[in-house]
Amino acid sequence: MTTDSLPQASLGRSVPQYEAASSIRKGRDVGLAALAVLLGLTADIRIHVVGDIYVGEVVMVLLLPVALLQGQRTLATSRQQMSLLLLGLAWFGDQIVSDAVNGSPIFNYVRGWSNIAAFLIDFFVLRWVLRTSVSRQRTYILALAAGGIIGLKLTPSVEAAVDAWKFGLAPVISLATLVACGALLRSRKPARLIAVLGLSGCVVVANFLLGYRSEAGILAIATLLTLAPRSSRSQARLAVEGFGRSTRRALLTALALLVLAVGVLAGYSSAAQAGLLGSAAQAKYQSQASIGWGVLVGGRGEIVISAAAILERPVLGFGSWPSSSKYVALADELRGEGFTIDNYVGDLTDIELIQTHSFLFGAWVSAGIIGALFWIYVLGLAVRSASRLQLARRQIQPILAYLAIHLIWDTLFSPFSGESRLTAATALALLVGNLWTQQPLGASSEGMPPPSGRYTARPLEGRLS
Repeated sequence: MTTDSLPQASLGRSVPQYEAASSIRKGRDVGLAALAVLLGLTADIRIHVVGDIYVGEVVMVLLLPVALLQGQRTLATSRQQMSLLLLGLAWFGDQIVSDAVNGSPIFNYVRGWSNIAAFLIDFFVLRWVLRTSVSRQRTYILALAAGGIIGLKLTPSVEAAVDAWKFGLAPVISLATLVACGALLRSRKPARLIAVLGLSGCVVVANFLLGYRSEAGILAIATLLTLAPRSSRSQARLAVEGFGRSTRRALLTALALLVLAVGVLAGYSSAAQAGLLGSAAQAKYQSQASIGWGVLVGGRGEIVISAAAILERPVLGFGSWPSSSKYVALADELRGEGFTIDNYVGDLTDIELIQTHSFLFGAWVSAGIIGALFWIYVLGLAVRSASRLQLARRQIQPILAYLAIHLIWDTLFSPFSGESRLTAATALALLVGNLWTQQPLGASSEGMPPPSGRYTARPLEGRLS
């Protein structure tokens, strides 16, 4: 082997020096793995002060100075991460301006600012802790699932007390299922693919039967996306394709996801209408479908409220925790017409909160157009990530597919709250770490080249599988 085949950083490095560096790296990896476990286990444990404070996020705030000091290389490896952070800071600044213009009460803008700040800190610290290590990411996901059980047992939310499956057990079971599917997909033998389809299918059916329709649809689409046939040749092209080709691929992926979503919705509609999912699901479907706007809009009446509020103040929004008796009256009117609008569970100061039930629309109503631009960028990144899953290792692909589809759904149809902001930060950290981070061929997951005389370049297919 000639020196031309060695990584430049390893030339002139002796084996003892490398072994010392390797020992330091292993110690660091153990520490980061321990942090990943700690963050996952404490993620859903909450302390109620003024609002809910999550222990896991407190740990992330404490880790932030270390992450800022040691995370420069992590930042430099991904243009998408820099874009997310810069747009996120712009969203934060826009929220401050909106609150100043609207004269938001201090109690409201403290909550609004801390919501955005906590999300950006979650994302940055998780990127620093998890990086590109697949084993550490899978460990974190398992710890996150265990943390969901701990949180449900020790500090259940008000929503979980009403529906423990939707707001507690379902996400836990989905995450554990995805880790198991990833282990099966180390090999794409037909028997293993059938096992993945069967395991995921059981959880999908359980979610439909227990009334958690969005989780069932997300898991079903993520499973089909993961099992889609691929070739090593297409992987090689994907790794080096330009912006135009990647954009076309993203558009085709968006179209495919839309087709899959319509198929899942049609399957659900047929099953619910026939009573196969139980009488409660049948009654709920018939009520929402009878409105004339379709099940999706009928079950998300907040879309109508959000659209009206955005049209009224499209540039700077209404400020943090936006409230208006006008839109409360509109919500009551829509409920009278049969629309489903979730009641906000909070204190008495929230009784006139403008209902949005969407990351995108919520940011637009609260902060204005720059908040909307941040989530439009996130939406595009999630779709593009779904189009390049084959760049990740097989055992993490089911998790990435699920997180990408979940992020698309949440951006459009879920409220931005304590639980969802950590889910979104986790999704972005893993998607960026696996699909949008530059990593030299032959480098380890932490970017440390092997010593002179030991370097073996891995082929592209082996590095991606």
